[in-house]
Amino acid sequence: MLKARGAAGTPLDTVFRVRDAQPIVLQARPPAISWGGGGSLRPKGTSRRGFNLLELLIALTLFISVTVAMVAVWQAHARATAAAQDRLVGNAFAEMTMESQLARGWAAEEVPEETVTVTHLVDGVAVEAEYHRSSQVTDLGGGQLGLKQIVVLVWWELNGHRREVRVTAMVGWQS
Repeated sequence: MLKARGAAGTPLDTVFRVRDAQPIVLQARPPAISWGGGGSLRPKGTSRRGFNLLELLIALTLFISVTVAMVAVWQAHARATAAAQDRLVGNAFAEMTMESQLARGWAAEEVPEETVTVTHLVDGVAVEAEYHRSSQVTDLGGGQLGLKQIVVLVWWELNGHRREVRVTAMVGWQS
């Protein structure tokens, strides 16, 4: 029987057995392990693997904190998007009303308040919103100055607060 030796005479994990000058089997020898005391299942001298309870609780707390913060940011973004959509619709109504008044020129007249209901989608759900619009036409200078002021007002309710868009233009004429 031949035993292979490594550097400085340490035995290797493989033992060669020779019978009648022919090799029969290569057998690997299991590493020498001395188990830790006190009920530990880890071999002595090996590094600790896994997490202890404190590390797990800290990681879980950080994960929950980041998740809650992300949900809060997402909700704020959704509210801001809905408010911007409402404002966009209000601006469109104000501009349409002003364009129709400017198309009439000097013959522009006051338009009494009217209500327009708009349906739009919020997170895939149809939501109805009421917009109120009106326009006031004021003759500046009693007709002698040749100048009229047109004010278009569009307002709506959002979360119990009144929001509005006001557009002002001047129309003049010369004789």
